[in-house]
Amino acid sequence: MPETVNDSVQMRGAWLALAVTCLGVFLTALDQTAVSALLPDIIKHYEGAFSPTAVERAGWIVTAYLVGYTIVMPVMGRVADIFGERLIFNVSILIFIAGSVLCALSPGLKVLAFFRALQAVGGGAIVPIAMGMVGHSFSLKRQALAIGVLVAAGEAGGVIGPLYGALVARPFGWEWIFWINVPLGLAIMAAMWKLAPAQPRRRVPVDYRGAVLLAMFLTLLTAALSGQRTMGWYRFVIPMLAASVVVLAIFILVERG
Repeated sequence: MPETVNDSVQMRGAWLALAVTCLGVFLTALDQTAVSALLPDIIKHYEGAFSPTAVERAGWIVTAYLVGYTIVMPVMGRVADIFGERLIFNVSILIFIAGSVLCALSPGLKVLAFFRALQAVGGGAIVPIAMGMVGHSFSLKRQALAIGVLVAAGEAGGVIGPLYGALVARPFGWEWIFWINVPLGLAIMAAMWKLAPAQPRRRVPVDYRGAVLLAMFLTLLTAALSGQRTMGWYRFVIPMLAASVVVLAIFILVERG
């Protein structure tokens, strides 16, 4: 059957909302890799010179973002179903902006790594929310194309990130890789609220226990794998690996039960 005028208007709105969503995915993916090009400048800013321990600590600036980005993905899609995708999308962007501001103001490498994880909580939530919006806004016939566009936006952000970070930091300083997220994020929030239709809320269960256990497992495992040079095997790595195995076993028992 040919599309009616109403169907055509709805589809145009869906594509506009998808474009805004892709901008959010692209922005958060940019920050995932942009910082990697700026690590030498960040180390010099906080440490004054390169050293093995400084490089090890600075590596957490990248790792913390990856961990935070990963651990929120399994649960935020369900949270968006409960409270509405448009609202949770904008809340996630707001968390991303707040984390960016705190990163720019961080007094040291450890604090910067912590705020990078907070920034990533907002960034990582965008992907499952975007997937849910595609499922609600597009027919099965068009979902594959819409998801392909979303994935392409994320991959493009990850690839362009290091170049983008270098271009922004060169004239202004590395802090501006975070400051620039404030106007960009606010613009995306305003466009999302204007263009995306409000989706009906659904009563669905959320596995908060599983999400917390998964977050603990990934954090412990990443800490163990990243601390072998500076913290020592027997004093840090082996205890952290053992703790991660225990948490993983508890996670499996909880999920099977």
